Amino acid sequence: GGAWQDAQSKGDFGASLKYGITSTMTLDATVNPDFSQVESDAFEVEVNNRFPVFFSEKRPFFMEGLGLFNLSGTGGDSTMRTAVHTRTIVDPSAGVKLTGTAGRYTFATLMAPDESVAPDARKMFMVGRGLRNFGDGQYVGVLVTDTEFQRDYNRVIAADFSLKHGDRFRWNGNMILTASSPEVGEATDGMGGQLSYSYDTRRVAVSGQVEHYDRNFRMDTAFINRVGVTRAWQYQGLSFYPEKRFGWIKRVNPFLWVMAADDQVQGGSELWVIPALRFNFTRQGYLRVDMMRGHETFAQRRFEVGRVFADGGAQITRWLSLGGNVNNGPAVFYDPVDPFQGTRRSIGARVGFQPNPNLNNNISYTFVNFERREPKEKVFDVHVVNLEQRVEH
Repeated sequence: GGAWQDAQSKGDFGASLKYGITSTMTLDATVNPDFSQVESDAFEVEVNNRFPVFFSEKRPFFMEGLGLFNLSGTGGDSTMRTAVHTRTIVDPSAGVKLTGTAGRYTFATLMAPDESVAPDARKMFMVGRGLRNFGDGQYVGVLVTDTEFQRDYNRVIAADFSLKHGDRFRWNGNMILTASSPEVGEATDGMGGQLSYSYDTRRVAVSGQVEHYDRNFRMDTAFINRVGVTRAWQYQGLSFYPEKRFGWIKRVNPFLWVMAADDQVQGGSELWVIPALRFNFTRQGYLRVDMMRGHETFAQRRFEVGRVFADGGAQITRWLSLGGNVNNGPAVFYDPVDPFQGTRRSIGARVGFQPNPNLNNNISYTFVNFERREPKEKVFDVHVVNLEQRVEH
């Protein structure tokens, strides 16, 4: 037999620094960061999703102060989930972050090279953020981002605001301009933005948003579902609080959510209409039931979409919580060449077990089935099981 080979080993230096320059200004820096102890992502159903699945940032260097970089009106039901999604920096060899305040002004900067793009090459990420605060969550701000990799670049400037009128009405907006150039090809300019509002009382809640991202819009730091779309949604709901004889029911909340869009890339319109009924109970219990009907366009073809959906859960005892959901309705199989109409069904179950304040166990199960409508045949079944244990010392 062959001789044993000598073991190969290679040392690698890494360090992190947090330095308080002043009482209101902090410098964070890292070189060759080790993220091996970072909590892993829970498994998600990633089969036949039209848009990518969002996984939140869990690396400590990037998590701290991350909210400072976000633009108003993103997240929730918006097309842009976040303007600065640091998980796009897959393998940083270093990072520098400076955050601080000066009177009514808040600022933050971030720079990090990403080594995952190509061997012996780095893609540089640079982000700058400034805010002028007016108190009570009101502000105007500016965001600048720049990614550079050889001849490829993406440069973005954005302005945003968040304002209130009285205690009930809030509105916000942003406008984003982009300048980009691929490795090979012509440079392009893009534009995007949104305007949204909300009005809330104990009895009535109304909110809505209008957003647009043109086909040349590109923002490498952002998590955005799609471009080339003009989209609007509207929500309206009422809340009722039953009398004491129904004390186990804390709130009844019927609502209606409507979304319409024009997708220039896929070549057609979208419409979703969702009437729903939501209950809140004692023991942190809840139940939501809704029925969605509508259509969407994919690959220049129009498809029926919809669902009958129920989701609920409760804290059964101090140490046991249970939850689950069911979903069934017409859906699209998102093949870019040959999409087709089908039916999607899913079932989910969740169990939480916390025998003491320092130990928390969670288990969840998800089953998804997709069937083609014509000819009727099963396309796939997916089973996902997640086990999680948290121990606090």
